Amino acid sequence: MSIRVIPIIGDSHTWGEGVRAERSLDPAVCCGDLRPLPFTHPCYVNLLRDELNRETGSSCEEYEGEALLSLCEGREGPFGLVKDKPFTLERPFDLARVFFFATSEEAVVRLTATSPSGQSTVTETLFSDTTLMSAAVKVAHVFPGKGETAERLTVTCEEDCHAYMYRVELYRGHYALVNCGIGSCPTKKFVEQYFDRYVTPLSPYAILFEGCTINDWLQTPSDLKYAAHLRRMLSAQRDLTSRVLWHTVTPIGGSQISGQGTTYTDYVNTIRSVAAEAGVPLVDCNAEMETILSAMPEEARAPYFYHDPWHPNGEGHRLYAESVWPRLKALL
Repeated sequence: MSIRVIPIIGDSHTWGEGVRAERSLDPAVCCGDLRPLPFTHPCYVNLLRDELNRETGSSCEEYEGEALLSLCEGREGPFGLVKDKPFTLERPFDLARVFFFATSEEAVVRLTATSPSGQSTVTETLFSDTTLMSAAVKVAHVFPGKGETAERLTVTCEEDCHAYMYRVELYRGHYALVNCGIGSCPTKKFVEQYFDRYVTPLSPYAILFEGCTINDWLQTPSDLKYAAHLRRMLSAQRDLTSRVLWHTVTPIGGSQISGQGTTYTDYVNTIRSVAAEAGVPLVDCNAEMETILSAMPEEARAPYFYHDPWHPNGEGHRLYAESVWPRLKALL
């Protein structure tokens, strides 16, 4: 059976900001950075991934830092160089995600998945657009042949080209839950710039969508436009799978009025109404958090769920995971 992939789409909450994992990366993480955070930190995506793996007997592992650089022919800061010597990782996998740092030069990269039978699956990808994000991140997805489990991943560059790698994720088993979160990204931007790069190639079995509500509130001029962007996102998701699950995000602290004069609650209500009209299952984490916070004295609320006024801390991420997991499990 081919691995069933479940991408989680969202912004900085999905990506993992608020649990301090971003401080572990070099160079330092900034808003809009696409580099995934380590699996071991308490981002709710990682908590969900752990539950999924336990439930289904699936597994995942990551290679970054010294564990990755020691396999490359050279290095430049935190990045491993692939040029004259192929990068080879001899580990079994049903899906590999390979993360590159794109320089100003074009690089034609060949990724090969070799199975025990000796069969190979080859993917070619060209990295020439360095304007994608601040970190110029490129992600390649490698699947072995249908029904195969690969035992080796090889990355080579064409002659006179080179590429920088800084992370590899390997997934094995029945399911792979992958993080497609992008910090500071509203819904429209994700649909237009990232969906076909990071979600469509995965041929997802199911999709979990965080809603990008805070960034839409900050950047989308009206809740009506947010509704239109949500419908567009849903159309893109349903083109790939009928198993779609959405969830709302935390209430926010501080002013509830954006610089554009819009009210945050209107945007939360918008994702609720769009989900209801479209028949999309919605996990209302926002309402669950509101119920808990309303029973607390004012001075106790901020430290309970919040890293800062817009991002949940570990307790907030735990609530996300515990609320979403039963609904996600029902899709398996």
